[in-house]
Amino acid sequence: TAFLFHAHYHQNMEIFLLKKGECILSQNGKSYHAQSDSVVVFDCYDVHSYDEKLSERTISQVVLIPPNLLVEFNERKKNSRILNPVIKNRRLCNTLFSIANKFLTSSNPNIQKAGVDLFLSYLEENLVFSSNEGNRDDTLFRKILLYAQDNYRNDISLSTAAKALGYSHTYV
Repeated sequence: TAFLFHAHYHQNMEIFLLKKGECILSQNGKSYHAQSDSVVVFDCYDVHSYDEKLSERTISQVVLIPPNLLVEFNERKKNSRILNPVIKNRRLCNTLFSIANKFLTSSNPNIQKAGVDLFLSYLEENLVFSSNEGNRDDTLFRKILLYAQDNYRNDISLSTAAKALGYSHTYV
């Protein structure tokens, strides 16, 4: 598959609002099909991509929420992971689209924060979470990504990364 946006990750939560059109997306190696009226949620450090099915007739919006605005959301979900990143719900998609356009584009940081809180409240009501406890590989993978992002300008070796993360180099 030729990807419109190649596989990438970042520390932000990324929400893709698809009002009209369709798209095949990938999250952590698994493909999903999103259709009109879908909301797709990529959690922080999820490796994700979008394929070529986006067309000029597609109506969509991408919302990035930085970690400093996700603190309360992450505390509520604890160690849970989002079970299915695709939510097909016209009302939710339209509501989030409206909130994003009214509040998240504001130059006033207080309005933006209130908008993010409202946005995440609607989103959280519609997400299904699954326990991530016991999945040490996922936690380690995220730690490695964070370490690489923070130290990409330095000479990074498996041994130095493992030592910095508190693991043996054979485990990493």
